Amino acid sequence: MTVEAVEELVPRGHAHRRITTVVEKLRELDSVCVKIQSEQCALADIRLLFDACAVKYPVADYLATTAAIIHSPLFESAIVKLHNDLPMSADETREVEGFVQPLADQPAGAPKKVGFATSVVRKSKKPRLAGQMAVQYYPLLTCAPPTRNTCERLFSECKLVLTSLRASTPRER
Repeated sequence: MTVEAVEELVPRGHAHRRITTVVEKLRELDSVCVKIQSEQCALADIRLLFDACAVKYPVADYLATTAAIIHSPLFESAIVKLHNDLPMSADETREVEGFVQPLADQPAGAPKKVGFATSVVRKSKKPRLAGQMAVQYYPLLTCAPPTRNTCERLFSECKLVLTSLRASTPRER
């Protein structure tokens, strides 16, 4: 090949700028893929990353909370709300009711005598605490891996396996 033939293949002007922007977008998306695969990445973090990708890139159909790969959107939404200490809807509460921790039994000792001031203070705190989550869920519930995380790991493992298999196959002649 001559120098002139190679120069014809080098992208110029507009084509070079397009390639540069695509490479930058791929670097950003690669950083999301790497973050998703980390063991410390929780469902709430993944939802945040995918929502940011859906805003920045036109992939909302594939990354939305109602995407086809999501087995139970209500369950994932409930886990995210539990992780972020947000109130859940009635449907979301039903999805995670199997993960409610039993309340710890009160000691069977003699009841303590409570003074007037203590009872007044306790009664005043009850309405404020009513808005908080009274139900305790198993801590492992917030560690549940999301569907998208499982799919991302599957594709990454396939890529690793197929890369070594492709390298070991003989070339076509």
